[in-house]
Amino acid sequence: MTGKRAQPQGSRRAPHFVGGGTVFGPTGRKYVQEVPRQIRALARKSALNARAREEALIVIDNFSYDKPSTKQLLSLTEALGVAGKKVLVLTDGLKQNVFLSGRNLQRTHVMPYSDVSTYHILWSDVVLVESNALGYQLEGVDEKPRAARSKSSGPCGGRISTCAQPATSRTAAATSPPRVTAGIS
Repeated sequence: MTGKRAQPQGSRRAPHFVGGGTVFGPTGRKYVQEVPRQIRALARKSALNARAREEALIVIDNFSYDKPSTKQLLSLTEALGVAGKKVLVLTDGLKQNVFLSGRNLQRTHVMPYSDVSTYHILWSDVVLVESNALGYQLEGVDEKPRAARSKSSGPCGGRISTCAQPATSRTAAATSPPRVTAGIS
């Protein structure tokens, strides 16, 4: 050895040199938590069922707009009695004229049924769904004006329950054995 300082061998960024790299330094971490696809579909179904139980799910036969018309969509929501509520309109596929009709309405959101999320369904007060989006056709029904219904009408105070049935059928249903059906999955 001559006493002369050794020249660096390799890179100056090597971890054993001053100013070099860190050997097992910190690496980043993903904090993203993904919800599985089947769980998302189950949540979407559950949200639609919740709207159906609240009688806030309305199935429309078909949205067939020749041209964008906000007035036409507004008159539909008024006819259904949901004009002042947050309305989610779900169409069968992308329907540009329906989307353009609803984008100027402040509390109305129009989107294809395939793009809907649980958040959108729970955000809305009322969901209007096109029947083709659900996968079935509606039968023709004669339109009749609905009579105004009060909340306290009927023996149950407007609620649907077993108290609307006669007492004899309730006791007969309670004493009959449960029906078992095999082969349903």
